[in-house]
Amino acid sequence: MITIKKKLFTTIHTDYLRFAILSFLESKNSRSDENNNYVNRPVIESIRYSFDCIDAATQFIFVCAELEQLPIRMPNNWLTRYLKRQWNSLSLSDAIGLLTFSYTGQPFWQNNEQFQLFEDLRKLRNGLTHPKPTGEETVSENQSIVSQELLYPNYLVHSNPIAKFNPTPKTLDSSDAEQALEIMLHHLCRIQDIFYREFNGFSTHFAYYDNEKKEMFSTKRILETLDCKFKEFW
Repeated sequence: MITIKKKLFTTIHTDYLRFAILSFLESKNSRSDENNNYVNRPVIESIRYSFDCIDAATQFIFVCAELEQLPIRMPNNWLTRYLKRQWNSLSLSDAIGLLTFSYTGQPFWQNNEQFQLFEDLRKLRNGLTHPKPTGEETVSENQSIVSQELLYPNYLVHSNPIAKFNPTPKTLDSSDAEQALEIMLHHLCRIQDIFYREFNGFSTHFAYYDNEKKEMFSTKRILETLDCKFKEFW
């Protein structure tokens, strides 16, 4: 809970970050029971919290921007006014893209692979809560209400996903949780590089506190502890 300009609002993106990490650590010591119909709970939770953390972190940045509590100020122009009017109707990819473009004039995702990894995680997260036959979309992030060229100027749909998630909820394991966690951490690093660049791309609002070690870990430091599969794209 953070107090800003005598206003009190609650943000739980750091809780989602913590839940995703702890669930992943638990998933490494757990497995699905082949004799029943249940999935691996820690794996599912880590994947869901990883995506939800990106969503909540984006909302946090938007609120801080409105209250002028970021190290850099949002300009007052047609794009930022449009962003504020349409915020609640924007898809997550549009929200991230417009926030970044408003500040820097550049896309959030710097190459095709970065955006594809976001799509891979989004589709997996949606598939866990809105199951559909394999290959069928439930919610299309690609049906943007703003120009695709503005937010993703070089994006081309990959024929195959980059993240190699197992195909069904029952077969998801700790390697899938680790991939989801890595994708989320790369997004948080990118958010900090953009909106907290004056602080060398670090904010305690995006850090993980280890209760056992009594130590604060940045998202970049957490990435160093993982078996990263996508580092080359970031």
